[in-house]
Amino acid sequence: IRATFAPRVRSIDWESLVHASAKRVDLQTELLNIVGGIGRDPQLLNFSRRLTGEVAEAKTRNAALLAAAVQIGYQNGDVPLYDSLLARLRSSRNPQERIQCSQSLARFESPQLVQRSLTLDVSGELAVGEARALRSFLFQNPAARSASWEFLGRHWDDVEKRDLVTRGLFGDLSQFCDFTTGSQIDEFFRLHKLPDELMQPLAEALSTINECYSVRERVQPNLHTWLNATTPPSTN
Repeated sequence: IRATFAPRVRSIDWESLVHASAKRVDLQTELLNIVGGIGRDPQLLNFSRRLTGEVAEAKTRNAALLAAAVQIGYQNGDVPLYDSLLARLRSSRNPQERIQCSQSLARFESPQLVQRSLTLDVSGELAVGEARALRSFLFQNPAARSASWEFLGRHWDDVEKRDLVTRGLFGDLSQFCDFTTGSQIDEFFRLHKLPDELMQPLAEALSTINECYSVRERVQPNLHTWLNATTPPSTN
């Protein structure tokens, strides 16, 4: 990704786009999402970190570009940024702001910070609805998904105690796309019995995982062949 789009990235004055109108930055915003968020381009990571820091100071910026930069900034965020968000969550009495803070905390990809979010989720500090939302946000983060499942298994008693075993949990689990995790989930719930009303959501989650895995196994070889044929040579 970086090799393909690097010339375009280098040709853009990113600082000038911060105050540009939304219509002017649609394509640049998509480029930021792709090259910064997926390709982890160092220039765009630094740009996103700086804008993310300025959000906390409530500086007015281009909304579309800012939203993309903030997401990337949180994904690559450090302990001070995480702590500032956690402090906002703990001090807020606004339900919407608390959910937004939870969603931002769940975007961090550092294993240490993912574990802190998982611990917060079962700590009892959050309302039940907030804890369920944080769990879902963590499962939506590919970098936190496996850790979230492993944590859930190790702390199942706490998960049950906090009333976090709902239909939504199986929607979260259905985001996996590999045979090993699907088998682990199946085995886990053979040992940890669920209420009758949750057996169907479990079956649907397992079916979704298996279908995803099957499709990936069929498509992946052709995708690799296509990528190898279309990727330009490295300029490094």
